[in-house]
Amino acid sequence: MNDYKVVARNFSESSENKIHSDEIARKFGFRGALVPGVAVYGHLAHLPVREFAETWLAHSVDNLRLIKPAYHDEQINLSMTSVDDLHTVTCHDRDGLLLA
Repeated sequence: MNDYKVVARNFSESSENKIHSDEIARKFGFRGALVPGVAVYGHLAHLPVREFAETWLAHSVDNLRLIKPAYHDEQINLSMTSVDDLHTVTCHDRDGLLLA
């Protein structure tokens, strides 16, 4: 139905949560700084807002599952499918791995 591509950005490198820094994230086995989940959610919300505008913003109930991290400066691909009144937005990395 809809597709959206964007480069994920980590605006939390100076956050108290150091998992958003390259150094600490790598110590825990990640390949780099993690993009905050709230930023990923913002990208996921882009598609229903574009499609349904204020109706979605005023009346939606969301369920979010963050499965794998999004990394700073990497493209993420989002898509939305709809069946009746159920709208599902997914987020994949450049290799097609499901992130959210």
